Amino acid sequence: MPSPLFKSHDYARNLSHQFTVVVPIMQSHYTKSSGLRQVTFLLVLILTCISFVRCEPSITSQGQDINTEVGKVVNMPCEVQDLGEQTIEWFFLKDNTQISTGSTILVTQGSHYSIVRPQDLNSGDQHWNLQIDNVRVSDDGHYKCQIQGGVSPNSSIIHTLHVNGVIDTPEVISDKRSFNFSGCCEKKNVSSSCLPACSPYQVDWNTFSPIVACGYDLEKLLACATDGRNHLSCCKRRNIPTVCLDFCYGQSPVALGAEHIQCISSIMNLLQCAEEGQVLLPTPPTSVKVRGTLGEQIIVIWGEPEENAGSVIGYKVVWKEKDSNISDTSELLSEVTTSYNIPNVKENLLYSIYVIAVGQFGSSMPSVIISAAASKNMTADHDKLVKGCCQENQVSSNCSKELCTSSPLDQVNPDVVESCMEELPNIFKCFVGEK
Repeated sequence: MPSPLFKSHDYARNLSHQFTVVVPIMQSHYTKSSGLRQVTFLLVLILTCISFVRCEPSITSQGQDINTEVGKVVNMPCEVQDLGEQTIEWFFLKDNTQISTGSTILVTQGSHYSIVRPQDLNSGDQHWNLQIDNVRVSDDGHYKCQIQGGVSPNSSIIHTLHVNGVIDTPEVISDKRSFNFSGCCEKKNVSSSCLPACSPYQVDWNTFSPIVACGYDLEKLLACATDGRNHLSCCKRRNIPTVCLDFCYGQSPVALGAEHIQCISSIMNLLQCAEEGQVLLPTPPTSVKVRGTLGEQIIVIWGEPEENAGSVIGYKVVWKEKDSNISDTSELLSEVTTSYNIPNVKENLLYSIYVIAVGQFGSSMPSVIISAAASKNMTADHDKLVKGCCQENQVSSNCSKELCTSSPLDQVNPDVVESCMEELPNIFKCFVGEK
C-alpha cells in the first residue's frame, strides 16, 4: 500500500519532470547570463529538496470491530510502513492508560498483554500487533495503536473489542435545560467570547464556532465539559470522527487543523456523551497521597470518587519518572482497594503518580498528579505515621513496637506475630494508610 504522503523516488521523478519543463521556459524569458544563473539556482534548490525528502511513517492497517469471549486470545493488527527510528505505542482508551512502547509492556503486574512481531517478507512493512491472552470482561473497550508523536490521520488506528457478556450501556434520559457548566468556566476565567459554549443548549451551533471563539480557552472548556470523566466509549458508540476523539477525554489536540472543523458537526453528540457521563461515570479518586516507602516501593493511597463511587469496578495507578515520557501502570485493582505499592522505584528519583477510577461503562480522568521520591527520610516519616495510627487504634505497646513500622516483616519474630494475631487487622490497616 503506498504511503499517504509520497514515496521519495516518486517525488524525485516528479521534480525531475518539472525541471525539464521549467528550464526551457526560463531560458526563453531571460537573457543568457541572468537566465542561466537563475536556472542554476533553481536546480540547486530542487536537488537540495530531493536530498531531504524522506518517507513519512504511516499505519496501513484498518481499525476493526472484534468480538470475543472471556478466556480467549485476541490479536489486534498494527502494520506500519516506513517507521524508521520512530516508536509504536498501544493505549487502552477506556481509561486512557498506555499499554506499551515499542516491544516493552508497561503494565507491570498481572499483565496479559504482549507485542507480536510477525515478519512480512513481501512488503517489508513492520507489524506491531497487540495480543491479549485470557481475555477478561474488563478488556472490553477501545485500543489505539499510534506512531509516537504522530499527528496525521494515518499515524493511528483504533480497534474496538467486544467481550460477550458485557452489559450494554443503559439509555440515559437527560434534562437538557439543566445541563451547563458555566460556573466551572467562570472559575477558570474562560474568556467572554468563549463563555456561550459553557451553556451549550442556549447556543446556536450553526453560527457559533467553539474552535474559533475558544482558541485560547479550549483546554479550560474541555476540562469543564468533561467534568473529570473519560467519555471516549460513548463517543465511539456515537460514531464521532476519530480526529475528534481527543475532545472526549478532555484533551486539546496536539495541533488544531482544518480537519477539526468537522468536529463542530459532532457537538450535539459530544454534549450527549457529557450528559450521559454525569450519570454513569465516576469522577477521579480523591485525596491521592504518598504514605511512605517500603524498600524499593512507594506506598500510594486514595479515597473514593466524589460522584458515582458506586459505579467503580476498580482502580489503576499510573506512574513515571519525572522527566520520562513513558508511564507504568498497575493491573486493575479491586473496587475496595485504596492503596498500592509501586514496585522497583529508584532511591531519590522523583516520580509523578496519579490514580484512575474505572467504572463499568467508562472511567474517570486522572486524579490530581502528585510527586514523590523514595528515600530513607520518607521511610522514617512513614514509621511515625504507622505508629501514630496504631496508637489511635489502641494496638498494644508490645505489638506496636515490633510490628507498627514501615517494614514489619524485616527480621520479624514469629512468636510476636502469633501473640499479636488478633491485632493484625488494625496493624495492617495502619500500614497501608487506612485509619
